[in-house]
Amino acid sequence: MDDGLISFVEQFGIYKEITGLGDLTFREKYRLDPKWLEPYIDPNEIVDRLKRIGDVSQLDAEKMKAVSQFLHEHDLRMRGKDQKEKVGENSDQ
Repeated sequence: MDDGLISFVEQFGIYKEITGLGDLTFREKYRLDPKWLEPYIDPNEIVDRLKRIGDVSQLDAEKMKAVSQFLHEHDLRMRGKDQKEKVGENSDQ
């Protein structure tokens, strides 16, 4: 398994507090935007490795969440969509 890669990617995951207009409550949204890795690695070069890991490995819940979210947000970017537009965020991180 690619433990080093998983640990590296997992470090970029964050929880954002999301509120709607007029809401008194908030919810947390887990984000892991592949763009945040760009100063260190080309996200496009690790997608296939992470897909294989996600398909066949026995990851704990947090590691699996990181891999799944990275792949999801990478897919959105490849289709020209931005995750922050989907959840109503206005900041980069």
